[in-house]
Amino acid sequence: MKTNNLPYALPKLSYPWQISSATLRRQKAKTLSYSSDEITKALNVLEQCLEIISVLTLPPIESIPESVGEYWDLSTESLAKKMPTLDDLNFDKVAEFLKEEGIKSLSEQMVEDVAISWLWSVAQDIVKTVLRWLEHSLKEVNDAVKILRFINIAEHYWLHIDPPLAQSLLSRSAIIGWKKALPLLDYVENNAEASSKIKATVQDYKELILGVSNKNDIYEIQT
Repeated sequence: MKTNNLPYALPKLSYPWQISSATLRRQKAKTLSYSSDEITKALNVLEQCLEIISVLTLPPIESIPESVGEYWDLSTESLAKKMPTLDDLNFDKVAEFLKEEGIKSLSEQMVEDVAISWLWSVAQDIVKTVLRWLEHSLKEVNDAVKILRFINIAEHYWLHIDPPLAQSLLSRSAIIGWKKALPLLDYVENNAEASSKIKATVQDYKELILGVSNKNDIYEIQT
């Protein structure tokens, strides 16, 4: 059963993926080389953050003070200044932030809900950033073993995360893996638990992959 309590000690993410600030993390990620070591680290981070997201339940929006939730992106960055990396997650720091925001009636549950919401948001953004980076790096390096690992990660987690992120994960699998991703796309398309939007996404990418592949086959026969 999912719980809003941290289920285990947070994993130690590698640099720069552990940076809490979305802006700073994206800037630092652009400086990474497409080396085998960096790609492996990024795949580890992808798996670690998907695990975080899969075991946490996002608290209801009404549990977040309105003044904080209304500008949540700004609140997330403000909290990142107090907790520069995921390792720095600390409920006391969250309470300090809420007091600075003028929240007077603090409760332990409110502090926990804001902390969990922040962790969930940061982990989501790390996944989105690392997905973009892996798309570029794996397409350039074309390492079959690492591409297969990416697809295996997607296969394990797509059903345990929110649908929009699952769509992004599966579409990246298709872009990165191309024909190698077809078994996964077939599986998702025929899975009764997949939402209609997720099925539509994998169907679109299947048609793209098969269409381009068939055209290439015809061209090769003609030449």
